[in-house]
Amino acid sequence: NSLVNNYTFDKKNVHLVTNPTRKEFVNALQSIKDEVKEKDNLLIFYAGHGVWEDDMKQGYWLPSDANAPPDRSQWLSNGEIRDYVRGIRAKRTLLLVDACFGGAIFEQTRSVETQIPAALMEVMKYKVRKAMTSGAMKAVPDRSEFVNYLLKRLNLASESYLRASDLYNYVKEAMGANQASGSTPYYDSIQGADDERFGDFIFIHR
Repeated sequence: NSLVNNYTFDKKNVHLVTNPTRKEFVNALQSIKDEVKEKDNLLIFYAGHGVWEDDMKQGYWLPSDANAPPDRSQWLSNGEIRDYVRGIRAKRTLLLVDACFGGAIFEQTRSVETQIPAALMEVMKYKVRKAMTSGAMKAVPDRSEFVNYLLKRLNLASESYLRASDLYNYVKEAMGANQASGSTPYYDSIQGADDERFGDFIFIHR
């Protein structure tokens, strides 16, 4: 609600998938891939369970129909997520992940652009494929301080344009100052997804 009410994210462009199976997850990503155009901004938020397989050097999201090992057939790998992010034609994509081992991603919602300052226009020239996660290679608590501080910053923002990097800095400092869950959030490019490094995702206030 915060994004729809306070920022330029139209409700008709929001895809909400609750407790999705692997099939529903993939179908939702495919639907976004078919819908999003080259000038669009895309924000994907995932809150759920994740695991890391050390022998595979791979992180996984666990849909609602995922089973415990050795049955991994319904797991969704970070490699698959990265490939979808790379394939979706959006100009700027931000992946927000609140899940255990969410930082492993580093190895719909669309907005419009209005009267943007020149300094931000320079940043927005580049293709963006970034992720912000609640932690790195560790478990995170069920009660999410990450989401709490994320929403607090979004709701209290007074500036017309909020950079994702500034949002991340606030969340990181707030979690550190309050020793929230002992985890450290991360914000970086998604490797292998064609991020042009110098860009940033911009939240535009209504």
